[in-house]
Amino acid sequence: DLYIGDSTSVLYFPYLSAFDRDKRVLQREFRSNLKTIAAAVADFNGHNMSKPGPLAPRRQRFDAVRPTDSDLQTRLRITGDDADALLRSWDQAHAAWQTSREALTHLPWCLCHNDVSPGNSTYADGVLTLADFGLACGGPVGSDLHTLIRWSGEAIADPVHVDGLLTAYFDRVRGYDRSISLDDVRLAAWATFFLRYTNLKFSSARYPNTYKLAIQRMIEVSGVGSAPSR
Repeated sequence: DLYIGDSTSVLYFPYLSAFDRDKRVLQREFRSNLKTIAAAVADFNGHNMSKPGPLAPRRQRFDAVRPTDSDLQTRLRITGDDADALLRSWDQAHAAWQTSREALTHLPWCLCHNDVSPGNSTYADGVLTLADFGLACGGPVGSDLHTLIRWSGEAIADPVHVDGLLTAYFDRVRGYDRSISLDDVRLAAWATFFLRYTNLKFSSARYPNTYKLAIQRMIEVSGVGSAPSR
């Protein structure tokens, strides 16, 4: 029997040999081009941007999920005392995120890939190619930087390195909207970093140092943005 149901959309990508390489090579290449990739991501976001307003998309893939004490101990392999302290810090960061939400809604929103990482992106001959749009959605400009920060290796906790990524992105995306500030980009990047890398359903969040950094940076940037009039 023929079954007629809902329509289905299929997105086809051509075979790209650049993706079909050893994982370590892809990771090394990605990390060595982070600033260039950040600027290319800004172009992708800038070409798919919408102004704030009643019809602007308001769908961000990630949300704040409060962990349990038991989950922290199990997933991060930490002691009960450490889990208690970390949970208190998470609550503080969550309150900081709540105070920042109004500022984020006033930023231009854009289509975000949300997983720009080795294996999902390649940069060659001045062109950034993205694959695997499974996490793509609308988000405030700057959100896509969270994965680039995550893939910074030992430099992830270095403010100078991260500011270099933010500036490379900002310098390019500002060409699409002059109202965007570096503080806007910083807030969106770290707020999204907090939402994703404290959500223990993601394996990439199950590292104590990354988890603590996400909390720390969310608290730090929460005072950066006040809802601007645009």
